[in-house]
Amino acid sequence: MKTAIPLVRRIRARRPFYDEETILSGSGADSHSMPLDIFCFGHSLFRRGAEIHIVRQDWIVQFQLSGKARIITRDEKILMEPGCLLISPPGVPYTYKVPPTNDMTKYYLIFRTSPLLEMLLGREIRRHGMKIRFQQPSAVRALLEEIGTLFEKQGSSSQEQLSIRLYELVCRIRSAVRMTSPEGGFFRKLEKSVNDLMNQQITLERLSASFGVGKFTLIREFKKHTGMPPVAYMIRIRRKYARQLLLMSDMTVAEIAACCGYSSASFFISDFRKHCGITPGQFRARNDGKAPPDAAEKE
Repeated sequence: MKTAIPLVRRIRARRPFYDEETILSGSGADSHSMPLDIFCFGHSLFRRGAEIHIVRQDWIVQFQLSGKARIITRDEKILMEPGCLLISPPGVPYTYKVPPTNDMTKYYLIFRTSPLLEMLLGREIRRHGMKIRFQQPSAVRALLEEIGTLFEKQGSSSQEQLSIRLYELVCRIRSAVRMTSPEGGFFRKLEKSVNDLMNQQITLERLSASFGVGKFTLIREFKKHTGMPPVAYMIRIRRKYARQLLLMSDMTVAEIAACCGYSSASFFISDFRKHCGITPGQFRARNDGKAPPDAAEKE
């Protein structure tokens, strides 16, 4: 028995304030067996001055290609610019308002109802908002264009590839939401501080300056996100970095000590022995050619 393949139609809609071309599929048994699936993919032109009200009982993804617009919801106003993505959960009403100074273009796709989407995105989107910024928007645009191509083919092999690409898109969105959330902001600042301070003496004052917050705020944020005081956490990262250098580089113990911000090689050796039970040289010899052990440091 042949698997039913959804029929694909191209629909062109022209109105005074918008122009849309949509690839639309009928429902088919093959598509409903996929964990993630869409029933339409399209390209929109919203003309300057447009004010378009939208509410659907589906998940909608819209990627801004050109121009600016504002999204008005009950709770907030969102400025959309090229490279931004808007993802709206089912049942959320909003209005696209295009300024009188520019037209706006976007890709959009609408998912079929799926418990997986709610599980992967529901909590994050409702908590952190519908606008997504990506570090590499060009890669997301290319992914969306590939999704559009696969969706239009609608063969059995392309259906499987489509589901994989849709899952990749959802994972990218989930990751971007977390990085633009308050938690993500903290860890971006932490990464910067590690890069800035790794070869220096780690103090609360330097960490506060690097994070751009006061000492008490810094202590509170570290406790919230890491469960540890700031200096203790950074020193733990420094020891981990030192272990990696011992295993993955041919730097001397003295060079590693200087690179990791220790005041002297002797202090590095003493601190390493205290927390790992052996000297840096013994650690390197014992693990020569092996991956770094996760539990090398005594807690």
